[in-house]
Amino acid sequence: MIDTVVLKVPHPKFAVTRYDMFEPNARGLYSQPFLSFNGQPYVKCINNPTKDDKRIGIYRPRLTIFKRVGGGQGGFAINLHIELSLPKLLYGNNFDELRNTDFDTIIATLKKQLLFMGVMVSKENLENAEVHTVHYSKNVTFTDYATASQVLSLIPKMKLNKRLDLNRTHFINDGEAVRSYAKSHEFVMYDKIADLQQSKDRATEKDGREFNPQMDMFTEMRRASPIEVLRLELRLKSRQKMKAFFAKLGITNDLTFWSIFSENVSQRCLQHYWQGIYDALRPVLLQDLTPTEQCALIMRQRREWTAQRVMALVGLCVMLREAGHRKLRREFEKKFSPRTLQRMYKDVKGLDFKIINRAQPFEQVSQALAEYKPSKLKEIAPALHIF
Repeated sequence: MIDTVVLKVPHPKFAVTRYDMFEPNARGLYSQPFLSFNGQPYVKCINNPTKDDKRIGIYRPRLTIFKRVGGGQGGFAINLHIELSLPKLLYGNNFDELRNTDFDTIIATLKKQLLFMGVMVSKENLENAEVHTVHYSKNVTFTDYATASQVLSLIPKMKLNKRLDLNRTHFINDGEAVRSYAKSHEFVMYDKIADLQQSKDRATEKDGREFNPQMDMFTEMRRASPIEVLRLELRLKSRQKMKAFFAKLGITNDLTFWSIFSENVSQRCLQHYWQGIYDALRPVLLQDLTPTEQCALIMRQRREWTAQRVMALVGLCVMLREAGHRKLRREFEKKFSPRTLQRMYKDVKGLDFKIINRAQPFEQVSQALAEYKPSKLKEIAPALHIF
C-alpha cells in the first residue's frame, strides 16, 4: 500500500522540546548564538535513530530541521522534515502491508515517537503535513512454484513504454532487482526474499537491515512451501511529479498525509506502471514458443490477417529472442520507419497470451494488483507455527 514517506511540517506547527537531541544543537536555529549558514542557502539539524535503537530493534523516523533564507520580509523559514517507513513504524518490518484503517494508529504512534525524539507535533498538524516523497508498494506472493526471477529475467528484453516517462533502466544484484527511473520518480521490482539476504550496502531496500528476523521467517517458510515474493515499488520523489501524475490518472489529491494515505490511490498508481511494463513484455512472452507454434497461435487468433502480416510478427519474435528490443530497433530504424515497428508491436499487444504458461506469473501480478489484499507474514504461512 504505502511504505516510505517524507513529511514537511512548517514552524510554528511543531515545537522542539529537546534541542540537544539534534546535531548540531537545534537551539542555534532559534536563539543566539545562531548557527552559521557559511554561505549556504540553508542550515540543518539532524536527529536520526541511534545505534542502540537499531541494535535492540526499535524503529524511529529520521528528523531534519531546515532553516532557509526567505519566509517573507527578509526573514527565515524553518521546517521539520520527517522521513519514515510506515510499516516498520507500526509492525517492525516492511513486509506487512497497511490498510486505510491503520491511519489513526500510525498518527498516534508517530506522535509518540516524535515526542520521544524531542519534537512535539499535534495530531491535526501531522494529518495535514505536506508530503514531499511517497513510496507506494505491493508484495506479490507466489506459492505455486512460480518465481520472482521469472518476471525479472525478461525485463532486459522488453521495450520500455514511453508513456511511463522512465528513461533509464538498471539491473541490480545479478538481475534480482530492476530499477526504471527518471529524476523525479522510479519504478522498482525486486525479489523481496533475495533482497533481505543482501548486505546493508547492496540491498535494494537500504533502510533497516537490522530487522533480520524477517529473513529467518522466510527461510523457515521456504523449507515448508514454495514461497516467492515479488516486490513492486513506485517512488514519487517530488510534489511536482505527484501533482502531474495524479492529474494524469484523474486522481484528486491535495498531497497532505491523510489524502496520500489511500489504498485506492496506491492501487491505481501501481496498476498504471505495471500495465505499461506488462504491455511492453507481451512480445517477449511469445518467445516461449517455437516459430511454428507462434505462427499457429497468431493464425488461430487473427484469421483475417494476411500471410505476410503473420510471418512478419513471427520474424519479429525470433529477432527479439536473439537480439532484444534495443538492438533490433537500432538495426531496423537504419532503413525503415519507426512507425512500422510500432505497428508490429501493437499487433503483438492485441494477442491473448493467457494460454502461454510463461505468462502466468505476469497474470498473477495483475490479479494481485486488481484484488489489492494486504500481505501479512502471519497469513502467508499459517501452518508453520512461526509466530
